[in-house]
Amino acid sequence: MLLSENLVREVKQPLYVLMGAVGCVLLIACLNVANLFMARVTARRKELAVRAVLGGSRGRIIQEQVTDLLLTFAGGGPGALLAWATLRWLLSLRTDLPHASSIHVDGFALAFTFAITIFCGVVAGLLPALAVTRDESLGPLKEESRTAAGGKGRARLRKMLLTAEVALTVLLLTGGGLMLKSFAELRSVNMGCTTENLLTMGFTLPDATYPTRLQLATFLEQLLMRTRAVPGVSRAGIVSVLPGAGHFMDNTFEIEGAPPLPPGQFRNAVVRGADPDYFSMMNIPLKRGRLFADSDKREKGNAMVITESMARKFSPEGGAIGKTLILDWELKPRFEIVGIVGDVLSDLNQPAGPTMYLPINSGRFGYGSLVVRSQAPRWTERRANDWYAQQPWLVGSNYIPASAIDELEMWQADTFDPQRIDLELGWAESIGLNTMRVFLHDLLWQQDAPGFQKRIDTFLTIANKHHIRILFVLFDSCWDPAPHLGKQREPRPGVHNPGWVQSPGSAALKDPSQYPRLEAYVKGVVGAFANDQRILGWDIWNEPGGLNQGSYEKEELPNKREYVAKLLPQAFAWAREAGASQPLTSGLYDGDWASLDKLDPIQKIQLEQSDILSFHNYSKPSNFEKHVRGLLKYHRPVICTEYMARPMHSTFQGILPIAKKYKVGAINWGLVAGKTQTYYPWDSWQHPYTDHQPKVWFHEIFRNNGQPYNAQEVAFIRKITSS
Repeated sequence: MLLSENLVREVKQPLYVLMGAVGCVLLIACLNVANLFMARVTARRKELAVRAVLGGSRGRIIQEQVTDLLLTFAGGGPGALLAWATLRWLLSLRTDLPHASSIHVDGFALAFTFAITIFCGVVAGLLPALAVTRDESLGPLKEESRTAAGGKGRARLRKMLLTAEVALTVLLLTGGGLMLKSFAELRSVNMGCTTENLLTMGFTLPDATYPTRLQLATFLEQLLMRTRAVPGVSRAGIVSVLPGAGHFMDNTFEIEGAPPLPPGQFRNAVVRGADPDYFSMMNIPLKRGRLFADSDKREKGNAMVITESMARKFSPEGGAIGKTLILDWELKPRFEIVGIVGDVLSDLNQPAGPTMYLPINSGRFGYGSLVVRSQAPRWTERRANDWYAQQPWLVGSNYIPASAIDELEMWQADTFDPQRIDLELGWAESIGLNTMRVFLHDLLWQQDAPGFQKRIDTFLTIANKHHIRILFVLFDSCWDPAPHLGKQREPRPGVHNPGWVQSPGSAALKDPSQYPRLEAYVKGVVGAFANDQRILGWDIWNEPGGLNQGSYEKEELPNKREYVAKLLPQAFAWAREAGASQPLTSGLYDGDWASLDKLDPIQKIQLEQSDILSFHNYSKPSNFEKHVRGLLKYHRPVICTEYMARPMHSTFQGILPIAKKYKVGAINWGLVAGKTQTYYPWDSWQHPYTDHQPKVWFHEIFRNNGQPYNAQEVAFIRKITSS
């Protein structure tokens, strides 16, 4: 292929298609104008016949008709000016067009415009005039009415013009429909990565300014650091060539220890540079091994990640991880395969080919594209309030079945108990509760994502049967920081909530390499139920950064709140990227929230990221009302997602009337007494109730058998929720 042809091959065909479409539109316009001239001349046939009888020549009559065509010629001038202005606008938008500097309206284009104008005028006006004036002059004078006007020749011409116009219109519409269908199918192509909410910017670094690998690496690291600090940026990464932008660069290589290939054969793969965050940001799945680490950056940079297609082609027997590849570059650099990722299309017209990724921060690439994922916007105040106006007064409980000690035992396949859930939610429905707050766990998604998703759907079906909507909690900083799958512990006698576990546990919280797994969990769960009307909303993190004084404080990470402050905004972003149609929130639980300057960093994230505001309060009614009034100043819906501790004067009779007065949702802790034992007070961790029951239950509405703990209390709940 000639170089000139290669430069324009990507735009040549679209321009030909565009020119053909413009030609069809032009022909349709000509036929429309010709029909109009035909009708006009036909209507004047009697007048023209009289002129002919009185001595007017056919040439003179045609000359008068052609004079009317000057209007069509006059349209060519403004058309040329419009083309010139449109071309300048197009070039300002697409500076990447090949030979853009040489694209202009020249003399040839103007001559073509003049010629096509004359041609259109003749076709649209002169031919109809000739067809009409060639008839005998006395014919029209003998016609009894206008409806009889026109001979077979004129009727045939009109039919031909109409047929041609309809045919061209159908052709244009068919072509347009096919192009729209092709465009829709093109957009539906699975590229192997997520492209929504992305901004990209290409760059090339001059060798004179960045002569060493260290300088290149330093620039790229600073670019990423500064970009990630920009407000509104959720994630940022760098890749040498964007997906779908073509192969651009490939290279031959050898596999250390593999037998040499026969003469004329070689191993070849596409080469890409990428930073570690690029893969998770683009949702390119890690299949085996690991991604790049900090130790793979800078001068060393000898790690390599390959795609599944490359692993299948060059290591069909498996065991690609750990192999060393020697690239046919200067100095023959050696790279160890450390991970395998999913395939990504380099060209939309070609299947994904073998691709190798090298650390772009190693300084081997002086070009690339910065990829930025913008944050999906937080709900506006109006949207949040419009949503809340459509909800009933939300009243309910934090729910776990009596048969489970923690969220893992509730949801794992061998202990999931839909019959018990159905029974207990029936009790909740009987007293007017319409909302349940339910905890999930990241390890459940890691263990069995399809099964976990199916059990969530089963639970939602049961809840919907009882006219109850669910507020799911994704992460939780409370209680045991070392969760594990499998059989859970037995209840510790006389102790409040002795088995509840955090999500994520401290091991995952402090390990950024596990964040892609947490991201997959959030996006997987939220994405699966993003438009499910059975779900009220998503509580992103329960009491984020809580240090669990009096229970597990010695087992907590010393800088736990710093880790949470880093991960919490990412969790909000993941849920938004998953397309949640329900509101997001995270409950404030400590301190004074009425003023922004009194908030700590985690509280600011909670308040600034939540679509609707939520809070916890286990104090007396006056304190509850104070917090409600303080949060209502932010002009968003408010829900109390934890309250009701009877010995602390937080009771249904004291709290619910205030909540109803301000239309604040109220979700107490504890529905049915069971293995969580939260009817014991918090201080039972220091003084277990092993030989007696507390005088007043701390939480819970029902005993294990469904009988109310306090009949008067249940009667009050039923009355206030029904009035």
